[in-house]
Amino acid sequence: MRGDSVLHTLGMNADRRESSPAAFDVPTWQALCTEAQWLRAKTLEADTEAMAAVTQQLRQGTPLWKSALLMSLLALLIESILLRKWKRTSS
Repeated sequence: MRGDSVLHTLGMNADRRESSPAAFDVPTWQALCTEAQWLRAKTLEADTEAMAAVTQQLRQGTPLWKSALLMSLLALLIESILLRKWKRTSS
């Protein structure tokens, strides 16, 4: 996908004689990931309607703008306090 438009889709039809179409439940899948030492693997639990929203949120990453804004305001506050004290002592 690019934006809201679909660029390409892919569908697969596995040969049922070669592979099992059974799916793992969440606890079994997490146990298999731990056993395989996939420590950074994440398991998403959502219904089909919510899966698009969950996937979009994961693609965007962690929004850090609030933390950056708070840190910059804190830095400005510290700077203004230091400048006031420095001006008093330099007079």
